[in-house]
Amino acid sequence: MDAAEVRHLRHPHADTDGDDDDDFLTASLRDDVFMVGKKPSTPAEIAVARSRLARRLASLSTASKHTARNASKAAAPTATPVEQLDVLARSTASFRVLLQRCSDGLEACRRSHYYSVLSRTTQPAHIVTFVSMALLAMLLFPRQQAADASASRTASTSANDHRGSSPAGPAGPSPWVHLTYVVAFAAHFGSQFWMTFVSGLSLFFSLPRHHFAEVQKVLFPLYFAINATLSLTTLATFLRLQSAHGGPLSTATWSWDAEVVVQVCSMVLCFLLELLVRLYLTPPLLQLITAKTEMEKTVDGVGQEVGRYDLGPLTQCPHYVRIHLAFRKVHAAIAVANIAAMGCTALHAHYLAGKICV
Repeated sequence: MDAAEVRHLRHPHADTDGDDDDDFLTASLRDDVFMVGKKPSTPAEIAVARSRLARRLASLSTASKHTARNASKAAAPTATPVEQLDVLARSTASFRVLLQRCSDGLEACRRSHYYSVLSRTTQPAHIVTFVSMALLAMLLFPRQQAADASASRTASTSANDHRGSSPAGPAGPSPWVHLTYVVAFAAHFGSQFWMTFVSGLSLFFSLPRHHFAEVQKVLFPLYFAINATLSLTTLATFLRLQSAHGGPLSTATWSWDAEVVVQVCSMVLCFLLELLVRLYLTPPLLQLITAKTEMEKTVDGVGQEVGRYDLGPLTQCPHYVRIHLAFRKVHAAIAVANIAAMGCTALHAHYLAGKICV
């Protein structure tokens, strides 16, 4: 065996591994220099060289594993204990866990049979409409309650006069009623303004059309459901305040005031518009958006435009044209209803502006 073969035995990774230990390289290089010009090695020398090489490779392997373990420990992010987090981080983590649990519960409900029945049929919408109309009737025509309250006040006044004491004045509304009324109206008007003039236009001119459609599919049901709830809350608290201050609902004779009647009618109209849009126009609109998007994805480039429409060859497809026209009609009806509801809210804002005393 010549010097090259012994050197290969001593340096099996010399050509491929350039990150060996410096001591190992120095010792191996010294041995190679001493082997130059010598006679062929004996079997005993070869055995000694192999054992020495095995020991050096084992030591290098142990050192490399230790170095890699230390590097991984240094690179791995250490989990910060919850106790060491600040208040904002802890609250954010807790809120994330709460949202995840709510999302899991909602997903479980969506997979149930009852949800499919409620979401794929119109009977639930009819039930909600019936309950809403009954609630409006209770708010607008509390004749029996007003008569009972009037009789009770008359009896109390007669008893006080008989005892010679001054009658107690009617109790005013709770401060919580005022707070609920102001907050509900402000949130309602602000939501309408933001969704109509800020959010929709900003997203349409900033996102690809398909991304904008996905966002609107999430926002539309929430927007009209929340607005209908806020509108009903504003109406109920307004009627409560009017009855407490001697308004049209204070007696059984219904001494109507024209200004209050206009406000009540506008709030009722606003509530009905937002409720009907949520129950009867939003579901078909979402279905049409889904159908349009699926067809547009079959054509390259369609749906990726920002702030404009470019339907390309789909304008020649009769089926797509029918879906697109149906979408435009439903969307236009929703837009008109939204503007009408916003006009009703603006009318009530004008009424409030005339009542503010600073």
